[in-house]
Amino acid sequence: MPKQESFIELKGTMGKVTFYKTEGEYMARRKGGMSRERMFNDPELGRIRENLSEFGGAAFVGKEFRTGLKSLIKSLGDSRVTARVTGVMRKINGAGTGKRGQRSFEMLPNKRYLERLELNRYRSLASVFWPEYGEPTADANRSVLTWVVPDFHTERDLGVPDGATHFQLVLASTVLSDYTYDVQDGGYVPVEREVARKKAIAYSEALPIGGMLGSDLTLSTDLGLTEALPETAALVNLIGVQFFQQVDGELYLLEGAQALQVVNVL
Repeated sequence: MPKQESFIELKGTMGKVTFYKTEGEYMARRKGGMSRERMFNDPELGRIRENLSEFGGAAFVGKEFRTGLKSLIKSLGDSRVTARVTGVMRKINGAGTGKRGQRSFEMLPNKRYLERLELNRYRSLASVFWPEYGEPTADANRSVLTWVVPDFHTERDLGVPDGATHFQLVLASTVLSDYTYDVQDGGYVPVEREVARKKAIAYSEALPIGGMLGSDLTLSTDLGLTEALPETAALVNLIGVQFFQQVDGELYLLEGAQALQVVNVL
């Protein structure tokens, strides 16, 4: 499991400091000019260095979360998901313990920031999926996840986009470790290295749109854990839906018609 790199790609302005990249190096300057040495050593800029450390940590932990679901986010997410996930991690970090610049990322105590996160800002889950259903549940080890969707009407209970003939439901779970600041390495590291980024994804069949589904639908994932997941790691669970159009017997994904949401964190 990689540790946080000391520097990240950061552009823009924070306070009176502007960050930019030149000749392959990341630099910072103040109005009137400021050297790199001053940026990282001037006592007056301590708060900025603290903010940089935690912003870099949030970007790193957000990337770890996205990496655990890379293929799913690529197909059901949107192009701005990186910024939104980083923003969520900033909130989790702000509620963490420790001194500024080194505050920890504690997932379960702050799961409210992750729950209901939409991975596609253009189409929320609530805008396309309306059946009465409960949240996914986990076994005692937080390894096996089960989601049961009672029988529903595939036209009245779905926000069916024009041209769609079929739909597919998705259930996914990924482990997101807590992260703490390692002073020696100068970056954030996972508390639970062995299970961080573990994931499991289940898809329903592509189901035809028209009338009742005909029966309850159950999706299940299994991370394969032989012991209970530690409290310093969270099981992040997502549900999603995507739509297809059938042409000459072939199913084609309708781009932009998908939704994916973090439904609960266990």
